[in-house]
Amino acid sequence: MKRFYQTRWEIMPDRIVLYPHRTFSMIAIFLLLLGTGLAVLLYNQGENLKSLWPIALAWLLVTILLGASARNCLVFDNQAGMLYHKWLGILTTRNLSFSELYGINVVNQSGLGGYSYKLFRKKARYGRGIAVSSGYSKANDENAVAFVTEVIPKIHAFLDQHDKLSNPEIVPVTSLRYFRQDGDQYVVRGAKLSNILYGLLFIIMSIWIALGVPEKTFGIYIAQVFVLLLVVIFVNSIFIKFVFDPQQRTVKRTALFSYMNKEYSFEHFLGVQAVRHTTNMIYTGTSVHLHFLDVPKSNKAIELEVASYYRVKNVDRFIQEFHQVMPLQDSPSSTAASI
Repeated sequence: MKRFYQTRWEIMPDRIVLYPHRTFSMIAIFLLLLGTGLAVLLYNQGENLKSLWPIALAWLLVTILLGASARNCLVFDNQAGMLYHKWLGILTTRNLSFSELYGINVVNQSGLGGYSYKLFRKKARYGRGIAVSSGYSKANDENAVAFVTEVIPKIHAFLDQHDKLSNPEIVPVTSLRYFRQDGDQYVVRGAKLSNILYGLLFIIMSIWIALGVPEKTFGIYIAQVFVLLLVVIFVNSIFIKFVFDPQQRTVKRTALFSYMNKEYSFEHFLGVQAVRHTTNMIYTGTSVHLHFLDVPKSNKAIELEVASYYRVKNVDRFIQEFHQVMPLQDSPSSTAASI
């Protein structure tokens, strides 16, 4: 059954063809079986199926279209130095030059508990990306392991022949947009105004519930407690600061409540990750996470969210400034993720 939805590829000397949307074939099979079952059920109940032919035709067309979409493919043509997106494996709907492409990274789907691989462009290294594989649920999935060992190195070799596939050189910026220098330390500039406005809004709501609602029911008390919790959350967020110390090679998080204060050493730094957030399939922003190895305690990887922006170019600029204020030798490469 896995062969119906696993990523498939064809490797030739100067061309690689990927079929990353084969999950559509499983959906098409499911719709076909479901439609057939409903038709049999209605027939056995003596329903007049002739009156349902428009719905049946639309159902069949959608099923065929989804099944055919499993043939959508990406063609990496090394001779032309181009990436082609072919609809149904025939019609070219999009093409990109290899010089525009950055590389392939893993993308975590924490809401679904799985991961996939996407291709990112240089001008949108932390953007949406182009799907180059199906989704996987297990880290040791045989298809995923084969994709990583056989396909990705070959694609990166193609890209490397046309434009060096490496982290681009960090060009020093003349002024810091997202960091404020405080002596020998650097403080992340936060979006305090929105948190202040939300905090004031919930304070007003809490006062209105306490004084403006004459009848105090159990539900009203629950609502008031909930609003007060929101007040605490937003007021605390106003006082959260991230302080980078290049000399001590540390980053500190300070907050209104001392138990939230943390300090991490870049001796145990693992890398930067840009996480795209979506709500109901709608993009809501991208946050920047720093990953560290928690050596003193569990010796496990932990992450620290230090910034969040809506525009991808702001994320790219923040990471560029981060590398400038906190120079790291043999810095791990940044990765992209999605939620």
